[in-house]
Amino acid sequence: MKQKYSILSLGSNLLVLCTLALCLGSCANAKVKKQTVTLYAYEVDMAAETYSAGRLKYMEAEYYEGNRLISKTYYNNNQSVKGVEKYQYTDNDSLPESSKYYDADGGVQANYTFTNQNNHQVQRNGYEGDTQKLLRQERYQYDTAGRRISKIIFDSENLKQRSFLFGHDEFGNETQMQVLDYKDEVIGGEEYEIKYIDDKNRWIEKWGYVGKEKYPKTFYRKSYK
Repeated sequence: MKQKYSILSLGSNLLVLCTLALCLGSCANAKVKKQTVTLYAYEVDMAAETYSAGRLKYMEAEYYEGNRLISKTYYNNNQSVKGVEKYQYTDNDSLPESSKYYDADGGVQANYTFTNQNNHQVQRNGYEGDTQKLLRQERYQYDTAGRRISKIIFDSENLKQRSFLFGHDEFGNETQMQVLDYKDEVIGGEEYEIKYIDDKNRWIEKWGYVGKEKYPKTFYRKSYK
């Protein structure tokens, strides 16, 4: 009887240990915060020299697990899915090494590879989905605070096509964007008036002004859920 009791006790202990391991695993998974960050861009309706959000221009939703960007969904102005970009990681990296862009029907339209340095993405190369032919290159620069201040686009022959320059407030929110052509001459841009920020100092509503126009052209809203 003593031996039988010992075997039962051992089985019971093993069951307790397995249950504990499963619980710990579940707790570890539960600690990974999942979040969706959605950007809405609207045309601006004008009425009696006042303005408000009008027709949706476009929409983007980023899905995160912890600090990892898992996927980004692009929407048309009727909120139908235009395409989805899914990101791949190696080991415990917080920045992706590559991604694939799928159209609304699930077909691979493009592949991307990333170059990361000092916890920043510094280059992104885009390739055709079927042939793997290099289509374009994007190179990024950052300030000492880690904020992205430029995006420069090159074609497959390494010829500059466009440059985008960004300005920020003290919290890192984007307040300005300039567009330059291949000769580095300004051809467009937008100034942002931030109306609301959340308790983490992230903008949640802002107006976009083009040039010296009195009224904004675009209304932007961002949600964190």
